[in-house]
Amino acid sequence: MRAVWAGWALSAASFFSFFVVMPALAPALAALGASPELVGLGVGLYSAGNLLGNVLGGVILDRQGLRAPTAVGLLATALALLGQSLTSSLVVFVALRFLHGLFSGVLLPGAFVHLAAGRARAAFNLAVGWIALLAVVAPPLGGMLLDRGGWPLVFRAGSGALLAALPAALGRPPNPHRREDRFPALRPLLPAYASVLGLSLALGTALAFVPGLVGRLGGGGRATGIAFAFFSLGALGGMAAEAGLRRGRSPWLWGCSTAGAALLALGFAPSVAGVWASLAALGLGFGLVLPWAARAVAERTPPFGRGRAYGLFYAAFSLGAFLGPALGGLLARLEARGPFLLAGAVLWSLLPWALAERGGPERAKGLG
Repeated sequence: MRAVWAGWALSAASFFSFFVVMPALAPALAALGASPELVGLGVGLYSAGNLLGNVLGGVILDRQGLRAPTAVGLLATALALLGQSLTSSLVVFVALRFLHGLFSGVLLPGAFVHLAAGRARAAFNLAVGWIALLAVVAPPLGGMLLDRGGWPLVFRAGSGALLAALPAALGRPPNPHRREDRFPALRPLLPAYASVLGLSLALGTALAFVPGLVGRLGGGGRATGIAFAFFSLGALGGMAAEAGLRRGRSPWLWGCSTAGAALLALGFAPSVAGVWASLAALGLGFGLVLPWAARAVAERTPPFGRGRAYGLFYAAFSLGAFLGPALGGLLARLEARGPFLLAGAVLWSLLPWALAERGGPERAKGLG
């Protein structure tokens, strides 16, 4: 149980530090003299560093165990955030932004390797619940701190949250499983990777293009905030539903169906209320699929290979979060509905695969 608590603490601290700085990132770059192009680069460098960090972090976790890599990752990420709050140089800030993403790449794979020790549905569902809750709570909190103390205070708050989780990493005993320098069988993990790639592509699309859609329909910032609150409520409902699904019912199938339909509905939403309903349905699909996918990695991977497996899992998540806005931005120039239609089509393209593997990870033979 101590490993599960450590996993919850690590995932909560990681996502809080990510979400809380979102409102302050663009103001920080602008205050340091960044052009609009450099603002985009400063935002994107985190994702580039994180993608690399996820892959390398998974290898390190398998070779070195859990305690040292997660503790060093927490400390290094906290120092990178603190350094961003202290520098007056744009070049240093952007470099630290990349290092922030790189060092944090070990944290979420490490958190879910901790959770995999129990492999209980509740452990994964509660961890994903933190993601949905913090996605709503942390950005407004970051905005309040930005108004009160400026952007450096926001980055220091993210750094403090990571340092607060350090005892959880240090209190975890070294990984007792044998350490081997090889990747576990990839084929059983492809459904989880494909689903999280499609899901994060959908979420990145929603984060990038829903505010503009709400504006075109006559809503403002408050209506956009309510829309994402509906997403989080739907995600929490999806997690509760996933925990209660009987064997033989595939959360992957139901979740991708629901999320794909929600994205297509977003493309044709007639009103702000329609956007709210669509985002609630998107959250429902997110809540059904993500805990299933995270648990599938644990159930289909031997203990000595879970670091690499979860490293690629979160690399797929980071890649999808980048591809959604990037590809959607190209389509939006031709058709405003394009980003939502593309994301919905990607999720629905997974349905034949999900239907063929109905029953989900419960049907796979446990390897750990």
